[in-house]
Amino acid sequence: MALFPCVAGNHKYVGPQQSVYLAALNGTFAARSKQRLCPEHLADLGKWIEDHMEKIAVDNEMHVQLDFDHGTCYECDSTEAPWQLFANVYRLKQPQVDYYARSCSTHLEPFRQTARLEL
Repeated sequence: MALFPCVAGNHKYVGPQQSVYLAALNGTFAARSKQRLCPEHLADLGKWIEDHMEKIAVDNEMHVQLDFDHGTCYECDSTEAPWQLFANVYRLKQPQVDYYARSCSTHLEPFRQTARLEL
């Protein structure tokens, strides 16, 4: 087994790698992060993602079934939600799961902190 650093707790863990890729986009601006996480911190982040973001459904032909141009803020339902938020979750021995949400500028901060993004 490999020894990996957990970015959430600044500690090392032994076991297979599990990661989450996060992104925030606004027009031509994009910020991304990769998080290699221990099982405990992956569960915590996964819960936040599942509670605040929508799972992206992909059909058999790999067409995304989501309207990326419209939507409301994940927290306050404001239609002024210029930020598009993405999460790709890679859990041990499971297929990749993708999530999406929109955010107003006010509610971008919780995602930014969760994703450890530099905006």
